[in-house]
Amino acid sequence: MGQSLESFMQWKSLVSLLLGCTEAPFQTRSGLFTKFIEVIYHQLKYGLQKESSGPEMGVLALLDDSWLASDSFLHLLCKDFFALVEEASVVDGDLLSWTRKFKELLENRLGWEFQKKSDVDGIYFDEDDEYAPVVEMLDTSHGDYYMAT
Repeated sequence: MGQSLESFMQWKSLVSLLLGCTEAPFQTRSGLFTKFIEVIYHQLKYGLQKESSGPEMGVLALLDDSWLASDSFLHLLCKDFFALVEEASVVDGDLLSWTRKFKELLENRLGWEFQKKSDVDGIYFDEDDEYAPVVEMLDTSHGDYYMAT
């Protein structure tokens, strides 16, 4: 994993394409998405192993630190896909099961969080996100008003 830039870019493109789909996982291609989530689960489970002393090296040897960041492309795509699956009214049982296993793997091995930061609008914001909305208190003669900027 991560040893060939060209291979990684192709893998990233496929992952981005499939995790970016919003309707196909639930309507016409649930089997494809189930197999995809199963494959990526096993790829990352193998790639995120603790470092071992054999030819099969783990996370410290094969992955760049940027992979482990919570703002990586994979974290952002997974966050949206997991929310999509959890909020769908009808989901294939196998897809739901593998998605939950995949989410648990990322949470346990990388410490990633996929919970919403705002229950009101469903948008995720980090506490130190410079692009997150800011609520300002405005004093007016008609009472206190709140304005989001």
